[in-house]
Parts: sequence; C-alpha cells; structure tokens
Amino acid sequence: MLPTVYWVRGFDRGGLAVVTRPDPAFGLPQQMQALREAGVDVLVSMLQGEEAIRLGLAWEANVAEQVGLAFHNLPTDDFGVPASIETAGALIAAMVSEIEAGRTVGVHCYAGRGRSPLFASAVLVQLGAEPEAAIDAVSEARGRRIPETDAQRQWVVDFAAWCRRDQP
Repeated sequence: MLPTVYWVRGFDRGGLAVVTRPDPAFGLPQQMQALREAGVDVLVSMLQGEEAIRLGLAWEANVAEQVGLAFHNLPTDDFGVPASIETAGALIAAMVSEIEAGRTVGVHCYAGRGRSPLFASAVLVQLGAEPEAAIDAVSEARGRRIPETDAQRQWVVDFAAWCRRDQP
C-alpha cells in the first residue's frame, strides 16, 4: 500500500500536504519513492524517536534522502503539541521558505489526524491565514475535522499569536 497524499488547495506555486505515514512493510524505499513521484519534495515527520523505531522508521531520514526527499523531524508526543513553539516556529518558517521557492512539503505523524494537520495548519498561519481558516483548509484536504485534540487546536491559535508578537 502506497502513502496517500492529501493536498491542501490554494497554492499557485509550491504546495503543502498531509501524507500518510510510510509503511516499511511495503518497502521503505518504495514508499519514499512513491511520495517523491506524487510531487513531495520535502518530508516532515512528527514522530518521536522511540515511536519511529517501533514503527520501523528509524532509517526514514536516510531513505528519504536517497530518493531525493529533503527530510526534517519535529518530534512531538502522540495527541500532543510541539514542546517548543520557537523550535516549531523555526521549522515552520523553513517550510514556508520551501513553499515560496516552489517546492512541496508533505508532513506525517502516526495517523495523519493530529500532529501533522497541526503542523500543516501552522504553515498556513505563517503564510497569512487566520487559525480557523487554516484548520478548515487542512480539514478539507484531509477529509475530516482536524486536529484531534482541543490542545492541538489551541496551539494553532497560540502559534498565530506568537507569529504576530513583533507586529505593532
């Protein structure tokens, strides 16, 4: 089974998607190549280290790079939010730069319902969307209401406020 790519609409150049977690049972190189062929240039994983090991994804970064995918990891507890808004904000800003340069960013967690939609929503916020509009756009792409928890929704709102902290 190949990963599913849920594209967020509205990009003239570059792009953003929530993708299903690669499944090593179907061959990790083939999974990564399928993401590349689907148009993903940059892959962000929200899995924690031990979680990635348990799922057979300990070598995900290496395999991604072998097929031409740039890879980043923002380890976040399942059902949780990023531990540091500053660390998350730096990676989100980098992903915005990738999109603005015309590249596409795919993000995954375990089930694609909480952490990865949170991250994708935050990217849209950094691009100028209001938090609820960002959540709605990712929900539409994902085909379900996201993210999973109230704390994750609140984090998107808090991230928007954090982004505006230096604005008059």
